[in-house]
Amino acid sequence: MRTLSVLAGLLAATAVLPANAAALKVRGVTSVTLGDASEIPAYDASGDRLFVVGLNGDTAFVKIVDAKTSTEIGALDTHSYFAGGAANSVAVGGGKVAVAIQAANKTDPGRVLVYDLANLSAAPQSYTVGALPDQVSFSADGTRLLVANEGEPSSYGKPDSVDPEGSISYIDLAAGTVKTAGFGAFNAMKSDLQAKGVRIFGPGASVAQDLEPEYTAFSPDGKSAFVTLQENNAIAVVDLTGAEPVVTDIIPLGFKSYAPGANRMDPSDHDGIKGNLQSLEGLYGLYLPDAIKSFTSNGKTYFVTADEGDAREWDGLVEEVRASTLGDYGVFNRLGVTSTLGAEGPADAKLFAFGGRSFSILDENGNRVFDSGDVIEQIMAARFPDAVDDGRSDNKGPEPEGIEIGIVDGRMVLFVGLERSNGSSLGSVLAFDITDFGLGVAPKYLGAIISDLLGRPEGLSFFTRDGKSFLAVADEETGNLAIYALNVVSEPAVMGLFGLGLAGLVAVRRRRRTKAAL
Repeated sequence: MRTLSVLAGLLAATAVLPANAAALKVRGVTSVTLGDASEIPAYDASGDRLFVVGLNGDTAFVKIVDAKTSTEIGALDTHSYFAGGAANSVAVGGGKVAVAIQAANKTDPGRVLVYDLANLSAAPQSYTVGALPDQVSFSADGTRLLVANEGEPSSYGKPDSVDPEGSISYIDLAAGTVKTAGFGAFNAMKSDLQAKGVRIFGPGASVAQDLEPEYTAFSPDGKSAFVTLQENNAIAVVDLTGAEPVVTDIIPLGFKSYAPGANRMDPSDHDGIKGNLQSLEGLYGLYLPDAIKSFTSNGKTYFVTADEGDAREWDGLVEEVRASTLGDYGVFNRLGVTSTLGAEGPADAKLFAFGGRSFSILDENGNRVFDSGDVIEQIMAARFPDAVDDGRSDNKGPEPEGIEIGIVDGRMVLFVGLERSNGSSLGSVLAFDITDFGLGVAPKYLGAIISDLLGRPEGLSFFTRDGKSFLAVADEETGNLAIYALNVVSEPAVMGLFGLGLAGLVAVRRRRRTKAAL
């Protein structure tokens, strides 16, 4: 299936842009600093509040914030119910709030605690899940949970090394049961998976040990799920229709060409040029997605991924090296690449970089039908150079990490948080219109939130109140939870590819803390 070109789509839109083109506008912002790092927010409409996972030093918390005033109003007690555990993720649905918690020893089974939103002081339901539960999500009807149990190793090849199997837990809240889907059935298929492009490269690891679930997304009908296997550059497909959840397929995500005429990237932190986009024959990117979300357009199901990139770095395996250690590649010499692909790649490949520096859209069968190419780096370099951290150009660039989707003024908007576009202490979230994607229309760039309330946006949560739209952003650098009030408005046709108009620099020199009701 063909892949839509975001650049071609945007250029075409520029040429025929109607007089009242859409653009993102920020109406206001409030924020609160919650700790050393804020990571994952989840909105509760019943209480107009947000639950936020974060860190103070090495101590994890789940704090509660009034969504109207950005005031901290409480916290969940997780430590009394799982001593030594650290919260990684939080989700809200069906009158409940669920928290995924890793054990004090991360290779031991973790826990999911589920609290009643109407009585947060009551003891939560507790479910034992796999090792290192990294993310939790609710089904659309709020009756079930999916948990990505990453199962990271303690190390490789050491006398005390422990490498638990990755897995996906499925919790039925009405029945009070938890069932876990593993990857043991794929252990005998290692060579076949690698031949298809699935990375399996942990020293001495079985397939089940090597696969590391990162993020889950129910399909809109709740009958299946896609789960990102970040380090493995793959997606796990989970069937949820039977008595037990079953991983039915592992889909390789392929390799992104940076040959001339394909895509470009800024590969160097030492050239003194922000957005110095270059191509190189034989260079490929590994998509390695983090977040994933599902959506429906024109009756069709799609999944969008944030193609962040990640490298394994453990005692016994450090895969990232400079390209210069593998040859002389000129301006690409400082680019971080893998020394251990762990899969079969393209025949002409010389280097494999981490991340796609993009977002992708997959159809319900896991085919990539859209790749944003190098547009994120183009936008940031051309319009927001102060928000570009050129020191990260050699290392995954802007690192798209957080994904959220919401309806703003009748338009379906995709928000993409950039974890590493934080030059001059400015964090960035880009917005794209995906309303008509199911009709074959490429995502259209709407604008950006560029703010010094943010440094490294981690998690995003969209919500509405009284017909108004908001985006909550948890930031792991500043510790802030920032809440932006949004509109999609009409802009003149001259907006063009990079013109932002009302969507320009939103809060470039705003105070770190702002408390004014939205």
